[in-house]
Amino acid sequence: FRLGSNVSWQSGLPFSIIEERISFNQNQPPYGTLSSANSPQRRQLYPSGQRNDERNKPYWNVDVKFTKEMNLGRGLNMQISAEAFNLLNDGTTIVWDQALESGQQINGRNNQFNRFGRQWQLGLKLAF
Repeated sequence: FRLGSNVSWQSGLPFSIIEERISFNQNQPPYGTLSSANSPQRRQLYPSGQRNDERNKPYWNVDVKFTKEMNLGRGLNMQISAEAFNLLNDGTTIVWDQALESGQQINGRNNQFNRFGRQWQLGLKLAF
């Protein structure tokens, strides 16, 4: 028999709430041209006045594994295993972490997703 486990704690990543607004300050057209003023520019504002002042929820991750090996005779060995991932069934939201390169990116854009709940895996291995 073999038992295995993995227990880890992940701290929540900081993030900012951003508001985009249009700035109505228009530049005057250059002297001697007939074009109109430039279009309004977008501005990004932090409603709280600070960057990274919010934090995602931290979470614990617990994975366990059980394996039994049996000798069947005539040189045959069988191994049966059962694994449980995310045993605490936590559905925390995860965002991309640049430093650890963990999370999810799609076409270069940072993406957030909710962790999938508890997962099970059964295995059977026969060696002859």
